[in-house]
Amino acid sequence: MDPEDVARAVVDSVHRTPETISVPGWLAPGWSVVQALVPSFVENRVRRLVDDRRALTGIDAESRRAYTERIERHADQHATAVTASAAPKRGRKAGSR
Repeated sequence: MDPEDVARAVVDSVHRTPETISVPGWLAPGWSVVQALVPSFVENRVRRLVDDRRALTGIDAESRRAYTERIERHADQHATAVTASAAPKRGRKAGSR
């Protein structure tokens, strides 16, 4: 699942205003069957049992901090490399032999 897939589904939902948005989209037909056949109180109970909100609430602060530090370190290394490669080269002047 790429962020672009989720963004596309969100933008598409503005035009269609569905009650539920399935990402990836191939889940939608199966989800429609579940919603048609299963009472909402049963669906909600199962959702609570499987902790369907864990992606939103189960963030490990320490892992997240380590991840953002890694990203910052890589970004700094990249910026340093780009700056170093863009610096003028010392040596002979243009046209000299």
